[in-house]
Formats: sequence, C-alpha cells, structure tokens
Amino acid sequence: MNRIIAFHSWKSFLDRCREYYYFFRQPQNWKPSHYRILVFFILSLWVLALAIYFVFGNNVRGNGAILKIRKGVSYQAVIDSIKSKQLLYNETSFELLANIMGYPKAVKPGRYRIKAGMSNFSIIYNFLRGKQEPLRISFVSTRTIQELAQKLAKPFEIHPDTLLAEMLSPTLLDSLGFTLQTAIAMYIPNTYEFFWTTPPKQIVGRFAQEYKKFWNEQRLAKAKAINLTPIQVSILASIVQAESYRKEEYPRIAGVYINRLNKNDKLRADPTVIYAIGDYSIRRVLLKHTLFDSPYNTYLYSGLPPGPINCPSIEAIDGVLNYEKHDYYFFCAREDFSGYHDFSVTFEEHKQKAKEYRRALDSLSVK
Repeated sequence: MNRIIAFHSWKSFLDRCREYYYFFRQPQNWKPSHYRILVFFILSLWVLALAIYFVFGNNVRGNGAILKIRKGVSYQAVIDSIKSKQLLYNETSFELLANIMGYPKAVKPGRYRIKAGMSNFSIIYNFLRGKQEPLRISFVSTRTIQELAQKLAKPFEIHPDTLLAEMLSPTLLDSLGFTLQTAIAMYIPNTYEFFWTTPPKQIVGRFAQEYKKFWNEQRLAKAKAINLTPIQVSILASIVQAESYRKEEYPRIAGVYINRLNKNDKLRADPTVIYAIGDYSIRRVLLKHTLFDSPYNTYLYSGLPPGPINCPSIEAIDGVLNYEKHDYYFFCAREDFSGYHDFSVTFEEHKQKAKEYRRALDSLSVK
C-alpha cells in the first residue's frame, strides 16, 4: 500500500479505488492508524454537516415576523429585539454566524421580514444587504392635505408635521406648478410601495414622479381637448366625486358641470359650499349656506374653485376626462336615497325632482 498514487485516466482511478476497497475488506489489513483516520473522518463529516445545518438550515419559529431596525441602533439591540420576539430556534448559532459575517459592524436600519424556513445565513445576508420588506401604502380620497399627511406618515412612523412640511415645500410646489391650494392634486389615490426608511423628502418626490407618470400623453390630450389643465381636471373631479359615491355616475355628472363651464355659468355645487364652511356634518345645503363668502363657494363665484375640495380618485379624474356628452344642465339626488341622481335638461323639470327629494328629506326630519 506504499505505492505512489498516480492517476492517468478515469480507468486507473477506478482501478485504484477497487484495489483499496478489496484491501480494507480484509480485517487483517487494518492497523490502529487506519481506525484513527476513520474516526477522524466520520467526526469531520458530522461537524461539517452540523455547521451546514446551522448556517443554511431553517432557524425560524412559526411564521416569522417583521423586524424593524431603527437608524443608529446597536447590534446588541438587534439581538435583543430578535430574542424578545422569540423568532429563532437557536439564537447562539445566529450570533456566531453574525459575528463571522461581520454584521455587528454593519447594522443597517430597515423593515425586514423574517419568514418561515429562513436560515441564519439568509437572514444575516438580508440584513447586510439592506434587503427590506417594502411597505404597501394605499389611500383613498381625503378632504385636506393635512389629513393626507396624517395617513401617509403613520406607516413610516414619522411625525405628520414633518411630512406635511415637505408636501407644502414652496420650492417643490413652484417647480411642479402647484400652489398651497392645489398641492393635494399631486397625490393620486392608489397603492404604492416604499421602504420603511424612506425619508419624507423622497416620499414626496416619489408621489411627484407618480403624478407625472399618471398624466401621460393620452390623459394630457384629453384634458387639452376640454380646455382644462391637469390641475383643473383634478379640481372638477374632486367636486364630481363629492357629489356621488356611485362611480358609474361620474362621467354624467362631469358632463353637467362641463356644460355649465362652457356657458360661463356658476357651477352651484353643494359640496363646494360644505367645504368652504368646513362643517361636514351638513346634510342639507340651505339658502343661508350658499351665501357664505368664500372663493370655494361656487354659488357665489363663477368657474372652478381655487383648488380641489378633496383628493380625487383615478375613477373621478377619468370620469371628467371621459365625460358624457349630453344636454343635461341639472341633477338632483333621488328621493329613494339610493345614491343615484335624476338628471334634467330644463330648470322646470329639475324643480319638480328637487321638490320630491326635499319632501323625502322632510319625512326623515333632515334639516
């Protein structure tokens, strides 16, 4: 067995393996050194298998959880958070590998998902690379930009006033052609993905980018065809949206207001009066309300108000851009309170329908 090992081909290698196999099958050929080598080999394999398991095997309890690592926290604070959540089966192996991979000196803030089946290596790799679990931010119509700032800031755990200051930044508004009154039009209600660590300035910048994407060539062409700017479309859309929660009515209601705009008539939209007064508990707009002096009161002032009265939805905006062409000049809520409206061409016809609706309100003592 003291011959020089040299392999010139696969055949010679297999022949040598076969030779060793038959040699060690004979008990008389075994020496103490051979047994020591075998034990060492088995132990090495066992240690290697154990190491591979601790590095790449599942170490997450249950379904895992979201782990938030704030800016400036220490490595020990991360470990304490993991322990407090009881996320891992074996915390010692995690800490050992974390030290080997250099994580204690490279802690990155973020919102990380530790999922069922993840290994120590995959968790630490995500931490080191800053591979965060994105936040899915969804919002629907809000009345004011202050309310919107409250909603948007909450998932990021930043102060609403900090975000609002960026949303109303004069530099930003001027660069995009917005004013304090029209700033809310930049925020298109939808679902967006952000990283938890995104700073306020970048959050607002992202919405500015999405606004530009939303107003593509097709929508811009439609706005131009009806002689409205994108901001004016959003203003009208906010009124249309406030008039009805029946989205299928948006194009028809928009058509009524565009008919009035084309004749330079006042819009006379009840939602603008409520917005101007600031009392959203008003269920019935009366004559005294329509006399409230405000540029948002479309009973007193012609044309569109200075800004949107809410954050209009995509459906409302597209309802204006694709408004229904008709001869209707008036509309009134139906007396069955279904949320639908009756539309009229003449004022005489409208008065009759309005009378029926007022009678229904009276029957419910709605003042």
